[in-house]
Amino acid sequence: MASVTTIKRVYRDAISLDEVYHNTSGLVRAVLSYASPVRYDDSFFNELFPSKTIKNAPSIISQLAYYGEIAVGTLKANLVTNDNTMGKPPGIHIESLCVLPAYRNKSIGTKLLNYIEEQSTKLHQRNIYVYIPIDDEDTQQWYSKRGFEKHKGVVTNHLMTKTGSTDCFLYIKKL
Repeated sequence: MASVTTIKRVYRDAISLDEVYHNTSGLVRAVLSYASPVRYDDSFFNELFPSKTIKNAPSIISQLAYYGEIAVGTLKANLVTNDNTMGKPPGIHIESLCVLPAYRNKSIGTKLLNYIEEQSTKLHQRNIYVYIPIDDEDTQQWYSKRGFEKHKGVVTNHLMTKTGSTDCFLYIKKL
């Protein structure tokens, strides 16, 4: 009588997220310089590491996305509370969510966005928002498909893009 052996294959998710550390901050800079239409100054990169605010909650949320072992995406968001709004709505402000063009359509951006939604829930925030350049229709469509709505009119002189545009739209998702 022949015995049948069943082999169980374990598949590892090719997409993983990890914190941004001092020794990986250069990867964030490389991804953004190649794939983002927005220009970021040095202060943006100096703020990448989680800091603590009221009740030890992080005020900066940052992640690197890996496909296999290659850094292909990055995320930086800021917790905006009633105490530090500076004209911004309270909630989670996505400052950057970017994936290298060759790795788009592999759910990497969605995984980064899901991470932000999980953090928003943990931090008791109901709004996630992002400013998108007015000439970046692909990004506007991407966020719209994921439940974000365009809010009011054009926000002028808010971003500095590589194309020279400084105007943007505010997109908000209510959780």
